[in-house]
Amino acid sequence: MPYLLNLIAILVLFNSCKKDKGDVTQPNITIVSPTASTLIESGNILPLEIVVSDNMALASLNVKVYPEFQGSTMDPYNTTYTDILSGTSANSKKSLSIPVNTAAGTYTVELLAKDASGNTKGPLKQTIKILNKNDKTHEYVKNVTDTKHYIILNRL
Repeated sequence: MPYLLNLIAILVLFNSCKKDKGDVTQPNITIVSPTASTLIESGNILPLEIVVSDNMALASLNVKVYPEFQGSTMDPYNTTYTDILSGTSANSKKSLSIPVNTAAGTYTVELLAKDASGNTKGPLKQTIKILNKNDKTHEYVKNVTDTKHYIILNRL
């Protein structure tokens, strides 16, 4: 009998020494808007809608928008913001005002989600096109004649 008790004590000791790995699951990110085919004219609003979920608890969503080009006579659009999130699911909505003097071209929307345990997902990237009819420095503007293949947001 003492042998059996010693064996049980040893098993309990070994099992209690195992480290709990805790939450090791990355959060999930779903981009609702903008879509990859989004074309927006400068001077309008770019709606962002991102759904973030996690198995335990969310912490934050970092969003960056930046140009993928150089050499414009107009101002490239750059912005960064962080949404503080809670719960296991969040719908992050933001309306970004694109200034009238924004350079035309391809821009990246970059997302990084973090949960309460420090797990991250991303960066997840989505490209969009900004059109500015006054910006003649980019080949993109010179060649855009058919916009039916793009979603035009807030057209004037």
